[in-house]
Amino acid sequence: MTQQNPPIPPETDNQPTSQPQSGPQSDKVEGEGSYEATKDYDEDVSDFLKRRGGEVEKLAKDAEAALDGPEGEDLRAAEQEARDRAKG
Repeated sequence: MTQQNPPIPPETDNQPTSQPQSGPQSDKVEGEGSYEATKDYDEDVSDFLKRRGGEVEKLAKDAEAALDGPEGEDLRAAEQEARDRAKG
């Protein structure tokens, strides 16, 4: 005789529970990411590309030169400090 699984109650029917809600609480539901931070980041990237999109290659080369130059040690230390702060 085969054993059957019991029916799943309606409140736990395997539907995602972290879907954005409509109404005033929708901004508070964040799940595994932050909707507000993602929106801000996307807007910032778009603004940057509108202002300086044609300069990206030059900016990258300037940054590489700065890392190889006299300020490189300070830049790497600042980067490590930011990474450490982000961890915790």
